[in-house]
Amino acid sequence: MADGRAESALESVLRAILIEAGIERFVPQVVVRHGKFTARLDLGDPIRRIALEADSFAHHGTRGALARDCRRHTNLTLLGWRLIRFSWEDVMFDREWVLEAVERAEAGHPDIQAISSGAGGRGIVGDERGWAQEGRADSQY
Repeated sequence: MADGRAESALESVLRAILIEAGIERFVPQVVVRHGKFTARLDLGDPIRRIALEADSFAHHGTRGALARDCRRHTNLTLLGWRLIRFSWEDVMFDREWVLEAVERAEAGHPDIQAISSGAGGRGIVGDERGWAQEGRADSQY
């Protein structure tokens, strides 16, 4: 399952989780270009325009990284891509949640209210207006 195109071990683990579950549509390092904008996706399904990103705090934990990630995410969304971002903790400790999120993205569920999590209740929680927000179902942190 090793693939030399991956830029990090975390990307490789994410791809291995997918392959072990029979999900083989995601290609490593898909390049998206539009005008002056270029982005390379960790894993992408160009047909469905679903991007999977394996994000570690080491590479995404600064103010500059946040600004770049926001601009990149917005540009990709405006180009019709659905971005699904996973943390190191998601990939390493909550494979079932990762798979459920990918399966729901592939099925085209824009009305996500909640995705349960087997690792401590962490996941996406719908608030009273129906907006999805990251958090815990049992408490705020």
